[in-house]
Amino acid sequence: GNRSTVNLLTCKNCSSRGLKPIPILDIIVPEVFISYQWGDHVMKGNRSTYSTQETVKEYRKVIELHTDVLCWLDCEGGMRVGEGHVRAMKEGIEKAQVVLMFLSDDYVNSRNCRLEFMHIKEQNKFVIPLLCNSDGTQGSKWKGMKRDAWRETVRSGRAARGEKEQDSKKEDEDKDWQAFWWRHAEEIESPKHEQKVDWRYLSFFDPLDLRGLGQSPETLRATIAPELIKRITERFHRGRFLNHARKMTFWTKMQSILAMKRGSAKQGIAPPSPKRAPSSRMEHAPSARSLEH
Repeated sequence: GNRSTVNLLTCKNCSSRGLKPIPILDIIVPEVFISYQWGDHVMKGNRSTYSTQETVKEYRKVIELHTDVLCWLDCEGGMRVGEGHVRAMKEGIEKAQVVLMFLSDDYVNSRNCRLEFMHIKEQNKFVIPLLCNSDGTQGSKWKGMKRDAWRETVRSGRAARGEKEQDSKKEDEDKDWQAFWWRHAEEIESPKHEQKVDWRYLSFFDPLDLRGLGQSPETLRATIAPELIKRITERFHRGRFLNHARKMTFWTKMQSILAMKRGSAKQGIAPPSPKRAPSSRMEHAPSARSLEH
């Protein structure tokens, strides 16, 4: 296909009248941006495809089916080349509320993925990291230490120092894990890159490990999918998304009050006292507990 028309909505009737194609992002806003490195070139039946891309497609289906949110997923190479496609990638990230980041060793050293990551960090986006498994080469897999192996290493160190198991709390262990797991990216980052990436941003997020789980859709639905759906759904009902909505509601009210005052001042009329507006629908969003039921 013609890559120059990727991410554009075309119409034969409009084109015949000289009207330009419409950017899809002007019509549909993706709530979830999926960032990933394509993986290895593989054959699926008679079809040529990429290993990680096939896995990501299955996750997209599950997310859109169970959460009613739209995902941004580049499957056609539309964001691979050209200044216009970089702009589209940035716009997709800026409009999204959640970023799914499928991390592999190849992701860390991919030029395009690094550009995405830097913009995700710049926009302070909420990230759900997923540590990739692989059907192909080891490069399309995250080869950092698994959580169980890390936990055993930590506990062995405590035992060697004579510390008791109950001396450490689960909350402390979780914090230590989040401060550790992402460092693998720093360790494997190639020195050839002109611009270094600050991978510490990942330390704010707890990863979901896909390794050893298998790649089938059935395995996905039975293992990672419930936790992934829960995290995405919670994000739209609490946290920064909710606080941002409240701030914008307050700002809109203040703008309206100021406009009324300015209009009244011009006419020499005393402005009415602002009444407390009823709570917005966002303020009564369901809690995470109610979503589980």
